[in-house]
Amino acid sequence: MADRKLAFPNPLHHEKELHAIKILVPINGADSGLYPSSLEALKIACEMAHSYRHSEIALVHVSVVPRNKQIPGHSIEGNKLLDYAREIVEKQHVVVGGCMLPARSEGIAHAILGEAKVVNAGLIVIGTSGKDKFNGHQLNPVAKSIMDHSTCEVVLVRSPLT
Repeated sequence: MADRKLAFPNPLHHEKELHAIKILVPINGADSGLYPSSLEALKIACEMAHSYRHSEIALVHVSVVPRNKQIPGHSIEGNKLLDYAREIVEKQHVVVGGCMLPARSEGIAHAILGEAKVVNAGLIVIGTSGKDKFNGHQLNPVAKSIMDHSTCEVVLVRSPLT
């Protein structure tokens, strides 16, 4: 990852010296690990964190709870994903924290945006698995809602083409 250069302009680039920011990275996955779009977003967030002196990454995983169930305090699967993501970030020598938030499916974006405010994020880097539709891209509803309602900069990262 150290040899790779960002292939896009940094959205927070200023002529002045870059200042430390908190980068929020929502992650998602399954038993087998992080989804490719989340993993790619995490890698790019680490690269961006190195661009800013003393920047930190805040991980968030939203555990979706069905309507007919009580909202639990934690999820074993969610904690495993957070631990795995923390290891990746720590190997890049970036300060990392993280939390898991329970929410109903329609509240995922709201939970992520709320956490962005809580941690005072200056940037959200989110993976999206938008599918091509007639040579265009269709965003998933969570990514679209975050783009539409975020009070900070947002970078969308698509999973690498296979």
